[in-house]
Amino acid sequence: DYNNIFNLINHTTFNFEQCDVNELYPISKNIQNIKNYFSNHTIIKYALNLDKAFSLVKSIPQFSEVYALTLMNDGRIASGASDKSIHIYNGNSFECDIDIENAHDDRIYSLCPLNTNNDIVACREDSIIKIWDILSEHNYNLKKVIRGHEDSVNKVIALSLNRFASCSFDTKIKIWSSKSYDNISTMEEHSHSVTSMIQLKGKEILVSTSLDNKLKFWNLNLYTCEHTINNIMNTATEGIFEIKNNRIVVSTINPNKLVIVNTNEHSIERSIDDIMFKNLSWCKHGVFSFIRLKENMILCGCPNGGLFQFDENNLAMVDTKEKVHQEGVHS
Repeated sequence: DYNNIFNLINHTTFNFEQCDVNELYPISKNIQNIKNYFSNHTIIKYALNLDKAFSLVKSIPQFSEVYALTLMNDGRIASGASDKSIHIYNGNSFECDIDIENAHDDRIYSLCPLNTNNDIVACREDSIIKIWDILSEHNYNLKKVIRGHEDSVNKVIALSLNRFASCSFDTKIKIWSSKSYDNISTMEEHSHSVTSMIQLKGKEILVSTSLDNKLKFWNLNLYTCEHTINNIMNTATEGIFEIKNNRIVVSTINPNKLVIVNTNEHSIERSIDDIMFKNLSWCKHGVFSFIRLKENMILCGCPNGGLFQFDENNLAMVDTKEKVHQEGVHS
């Protein structure tokens, strides 16, 4: 009875890292079930109530480190992991509907749903982009394999007008058609690995971060770079997020800062370091990822496995949770 086993684990101090998964196989002949329920790493879903306190909703064990999470168009959750697999979870029960083993030849670092259907795009260290058609509750199909980059692909995002974008260690950003999967444009003004990117809401503007310490603003109609901000140091892979009042927040690691950028003026408005982190002695290496929880509230995932949320109006810390995960919160 896996529910009873889950309840036992959730109420017991249990060190997964010292547990050999192979020792658990005799519990059942169904190795896939064991693989789904016991692991060295877990996805943990948290909710915030009106009192601004963290509470655990569901813990979903996975077999390896989880690097990517995305919400699909039908409400299901897709995860990408270091064991090369993609898992599709029911958005209500959080049970695993689909397990795509060996989806890539290397770990999966980014996933995104396309705007037009229930396809998801996956990428990472094998430099290949794959389009997966999630047909129904338990069926899937590999729709397209794209070999367009010369090095590892860091991130894929959906764009407006039936397009998606990919960025890579090869210093390039590529724009693709979501219908034909043809390469529409290649943008090449960064001089080092492109770590992350976002499209500004309601605008044909793409913003990219890179290990060349530059933030670039790209026109998605002309596919040209229109503005560059220098000295944005050591940005995290998921470390860029749009907030209110024509601003974006960029996370940098070593130095540990949140940089607020005005997207209208293309200038640094403010850098938050000791002010934001002075009460987080456990948060030594910046922020790995961002997500909006509700109006004004931004949740941040940290390299040490902790979470904190801040109010985007006054950039003040609201609540923190140390060591939610055993390792960094990547997505």
